[in-house]
Parts: sequence; structure tokens; C-alpha cells
Amino acid sequence: ATDIVLGQYAGYKQENGVPSSSKTETFVALRLSIDREDWQGIPIYLRTGKRTHEKHTFVTIELKKFDWQPKNQEPNRLIVEIQPLPRFHIKLLNKLGFSDRYQEVSTSDSIACDIEGCLPDHASLILDAIKGDKTHFLSFPEILATWTVTDAVIGMIEKEKIKLNKYEDGSGGPTAQHKLTKKDGFHWYDIHV
Repeated sequence: ATDIVLGQYAGYKQENGVPSSSKTETFVALRLSIDREDWQGIPIYLRTGKRTHEKHTFVTIELKKFDWQPKNQEPNRLIVEIQPLPRFHIKLLNKLGFSDRYQEVSTSDSIACDIEGCLPDHASLILDAIKGDKTHFLSFPEILATWTVTDAVIGMIEKEKIKLNKYEDGSGGPTAQHKLTKKDGFHWYDIHV
């Protein structure tokens, strides 16, 4: 229960058709782990919300720092941006030999189709479904696994009666979300902030 933060944006109850007593969450942040030896001690953070500062979907893989990296140095990251522009971002710190000099290697490449005649995402998915290409679709076992996790989170929310945290429209979500990453000495990473 201490690894779940729920929120509701300030103007939600003023939306048309929403009762003033609504307890519907519009934001969730989670701290998860995988119960396997090779993932021991590696936290996985997820967050999503409505009416936040931007509509943006990305996955950040933060790599463990090298012993020689200064404590205040940002860690190496691989970022897969899904929306609004699909692209990869790679940011690495490279130590030059045995010296105290460092070189930052950074790249950002689009993986979007930018040639004439490309189909929009939904049209490509429909075509894949017609052709029977399952590459971009979840398998049934993956869907079941996803619901197993989702049901466990929902069950914990109901059992522990986790409270809603208010957050302002256009903000990054409730401030309580920062307690999740702080437990492990991390912070949320945002590409544009």
C-alpha cells in the first residue's frame, strides 16, 4: 500500500456528469518489483494521469552508476519515447581512458515513418490485424499477466482504502508520488522538464 499513490485533479468534480462526492482517481503512480533473483533490488516505477502538464508516453531505463561517476552526475539512460514522437534517446557518460576526463555521448533518433505514403498508427494496426501479423499485439498470456498485476493493485487500493491526493490541472501530478522514488534514492525523470 505504501508503494501506491493515487490522485485526482482539482477540477475533476466540476466536470459535466461527475458527482461532487466522486472518489475516482485520475492519476496513479506505482513502485513495483519483480520476484526473481536477477531482478532483486531493481525498482520499477509507473505513473499515468490525466490533466498533467503534457501528454507524453515514454519508458526510461536508468543504468546503475559506475564507481568512478561523481554522486551528482546524472546516470546513463536509455529512453524509448512512444508518444507524441516515437524515437530513441541515449545519454551515456564515457570516461576517457584512465584520466579524470569524461565525454557525454547523446543521441536522439526518430523511429517514426517519415516518408511519403506512410499510414497513421491506427491504420497500420488494422492492416496488421487483417494480415494476421501479431507483432504489435499482446499475446493472451501477456494480457492475463497484466490483469494479474492490475487486479492485485486494485485489490490493495480497496483493502487499504488508499486516499486520493489532489493535484492542480496542468501540474506533474500529486507531490506524494515523489515518496515512491525517494525510497530508493531516485527521482522521476521527465524528458521535457
